[in-house]
Amino acid sequence: MLLLEHVSLGYKAKKDMKTVVKDLNLRIEDGECLALLGPSGCGKSTLINALAGILPLLSGGAFIEKEGQRTVLSPKTHRIGIIPQGSGLLPWKTVRENCLLPLKIKKEAEGEQYNKALEEIGEALHINNLWSRFPGEISGGQAQRTAIARAFLLKPELLLMDEPFSSLDAVTGDEAKDLYLSLWKKYRPTVFLVTHNIEEALYLGNKIAVMDTVSGNIKHLEDNPYFGQIIREQTELSLKKESLRQLLQF
Repeated sequence: MLLLEHVSLGYKAKKDMKTVVKDLNLRIEDGECLALLGPSGCGKSTLINALAGILPLLSGGAFIEKEGQRTVLSPKTHRIGIIPQGSGLLPWKTVRENCLLPLKIKKEAEGEQYNKALEEIGEALHINNLWSRFPGEISGGQAQRTAIARAFLLKPELLLMDEPFSSLDAVTGDEAKDLYLSLWKKYRPTVFLVTHNIEEALYLGNKIAVMDTVSGNIKHLEDNPYFGQIIREQTELSLKKESLRQLLQF
């Protein structure tokens, strides 16, 4: 499981340190997907960057706990996949090379097992015909599916998703979400999803948390009974969406 204990985060603003996440405590069980909602500027992306090892913690700790053994979360010792806003693909590498890049960094991208896994994931995401193309030669939806393939090929212990579908149109975004969800159900990584989209949180997260701009902490956390269900027209779901909007002060 992922454990965050008394985590505070911030960045330098002129001569001072501005704290945006304050004394955050959170637990995500193995195989869960937690969707974190919050208005712009509340520290969601800052938290993703810290979990990815890009930004240091001001205080507290982030840990992976397995079978009672706890280790400090680090990309050096844990398999951490990232699906960023946009796709994060390197434009000078082909689709295939982009997918294999995290494994090459870990010096693992050799052998038939990875070729088989890449073909399997590529088939599930409908990108098997794109391996030799470059990011500038494919659509936004194809690029995002490539980013999903890259993340799952790593077989991550923790998958970080920072508003990964925000740049896609409604139809392409829905398709990408469905394809992602089918892979998540098969491989079951622990997922930390940052979003400002309430429907996306209800569809992709089996737990939902709401971040408070004022306190810099979680002000609401609950299980999501609508996880993976397309029931946007139903009254019960509409009421839930409205209650989340009130929590977000939308």
